[in-house]
Amino acid sequence: GSALLAENINDAIENVRAGEPLAEPLKAGGMFPEQVLAMISVAEESNQLQKVLLQIADSVERRTNQQVDQAVRLIEPVILCVVAAGIGFLALGLLLPIFTMASSLGQS
Repeated sequence: GSALLAENINDAIENVRAGEPLAEPLKAGGMFPEQVLAMISVAEESNQLQKVLLQIADSVERRTNQQVDQAVRLIEPVILCVVAAGIGFLALGLLLPIFTMASSLGQS
């Protein structure tokens, strides 16, 4: 994951230092979506690379935030159910001995 991405980016840095396009080593690494690579290629040709990279970063950040928010919304009900089950078992553990003792006293 992260090590492969770091290696891919380091390869891209070396290629850019050698005067080659940025998109080619990123494409070879296979870690970036085709749409992003196409945007980078077009940006390189039109000298708009900085602007496009910032737009890509904003887009990725928004998408990541949406995914995190969605995951939190899905996890909240699960946590609520687990807490409710824990409270139910605790209440059962406290009340069951009382009911058992009351029923045994009632039979005597």
